[in-house]
Amino acid sequence: MAGIGLTAVAGRNTARRDGKILHRSKSWTLQPEVQFKTKDPGAGVQENVTGAELPQEEYRELDLLIDKMCAAEQFKERRFIVTRYDIIFAKPDGTNIADAIPLREVRNVLLEDDCVRVETQIGGYNSGRPYVVRLESAEEAARMFKVLSGMVRWAIADSKKRQKLAERVRNIVRDAYTSSWSQSIVALLIVINFIVNASEAQVRPEDGTPTADVFQMFDLVFTIIFAIELGVNMYTNWFRHFWDDGWNVFDFVVVAVSILALGVDALPGMSVLRLLRAFRVLRLFGRMGAQRRLINAIVLSLWPVCNAMLIVLLIMSIYAILGVEFFNENVQFSTFTQATFTMFQTATFEGWPIIARELTGDTGEVNVGTAIFFTSYIMIVSWMLLPVVVALLLDNFSKVAATEAALEVKEMQVTQRLVSHVLDPLMSSLSRYNTSKDLTLRITKLYELLDADDSNGLSYEEMHEGLKKLDLKPGIHLLADDWDAITNFGSMLNENGEVGLKEFESIVRKQLMDFLHRNNSSALIAAGEAGSDLAAVFSSVNYLIMELDQVKKDNGEVKESVTQLIDALKALQPEGEGGG
Repeated sequence: MAGIGLTAVAGRNTARRDGKILHRSKSWTLQPEVQFKTKDPGAGVQENVTGAELPQEEYRELDLLIDKMCAAEQFKERRFIVTRYDIIFAKPDGTNIADAIPLREVRNVLLEDDCVRVETQIGGYNSGRPYVVRLESAEEAARMFKVLSGMVRWAIADSKKRQKLAERVRNIVRDAYTSSWSQSIVALLIVINFIVNASEAQVRPEDGTPTADVFQMFDLVFTIIFAIELGVNMYTNWFRHFWDDGWNVFDFVVVAVSILALGVDALPGMSVLRLLRAFRVLRLFGRMGAQRRLINAIVLSLWPVCNAMLIVLLIMSIYAILGVEFFNENVQFSTFTQATFTMFQTATFEGWPIIARELTGDTGEVNVGTAIFFTSYIMIVSWMLLPVVVALLLDNFSKVAATEAALEVKEMQVTQRLVSHVLDPLMSSLSRYNTSKDLTLRITKLYELLDADDSNGLSYEEMHEGLKKLDLKPGIHLLADDWDAITNFGSMLNENGEVGLKEFESIVRKQLMDFLHRNNSSALIAAGEAGSDLAAVFSSVNYLIMELDQVKKDNGEVKESVTQLIDALKALQPEGEGGG
């Protein structure tokens, strides 16, 4: 069963209010072992229910008035209804559903002073959106936390019971396979297999001896175990989730080669394939977070270095050809391959003086041609090109490692993102524009995509459904409260309650500016903590943004003053005058 977070975390102090309880069923005092007192309403939310009528009272386990965090982190009074399967929000005096959370898709429940935070699954009905509700006291919040945690556990277990047998079995196997104890056992087996392989390499038993038979038996057992483990992995993650992971592909190759080596031992080259058993230990890194990131960073940083290595190999090959031409009497330069290996040895500074002295002859005098050949090669390859290769490797490794860390931070921010920044995934995509004209074109295309009925007007319903269909990670679950906030509480809507293209562009540009400002502030903090000189750059950008905001504010005040002056002049104008 998917775990529900039951950890109370320290939150900020928030203002209290005297709440009113509309209805409190006996389930308010329920323990996690839920004993429902209401009728079963069915399987819960399956599709968009916004605007539908509230469930009848006989289906409500809870019916309260609470404060819900809405756009701009403002708490507003909302109706909070809980059934066996869903959490439902509505206006205080409303009779229709404003939003709903399927309890089976709740990923975490957190207690924050007098608030309860409900985090939903990314990719689910609510697109990973978190919800924060505030109760009248910390005690009431703690009781709500306990009740919701128990109901979520029950809803998840119930949803699994409703699944088809094949899907239920797959989920059970997946939960068992991905559990910490199961992965620990697999990791232990990999380590034991590596120790056995190392022991075999140390002992080197002759074929047909009892010791060799023991090692062959170990190899057979481990191959069968890892084949079963691979089969379970493929069964639980088939199809795309398995093949999209490079470590799974590596597991498949290693296990497949091990099975092939056992089955067709008579074929030539099988002894070489059997050596791949030693690489099984690398599968351990795929199960360890820090080592996995390190290996990924190294592998991804190798490709940009290939161009520099190609130049090194090219120079090495040129000198090998010259060496064959000039020094073919010496065994070190008798062939191209021998000469190439000699030049590689020279690049490592290993024994090259001995090779050079052999080419000078018995007189002991320095041969000018030989000296130029080796000194020029060492200066070009060892002193210039190889340090460049190492520098490129380190630079790319640092960039890849930073990118991996940034992705982890981004994933963490996705799971903990604020309610008021619901459009951030869309803003992240739009922030990659080139010019202001390019941004306008992007916004226009987005507007045309969201305007499903081509009415040149975008309603809340179109915006809500259209954003869900966009390929954004995470998705966006837009609420009516969000719509009110971004449209300045309806002041940007036309008589049909829709947003025109001009108003939509104004909304998007404002949201994008706020998004970039927040990102710049986060980068400023990160650069300051890292002691980077970029902190000054980000600080300057922040200053310019504040100056721009101040200019806009001043222009608004001037415009308001001019308007007030015009109104005052009109009031002073005698009736019957003017208008001409």
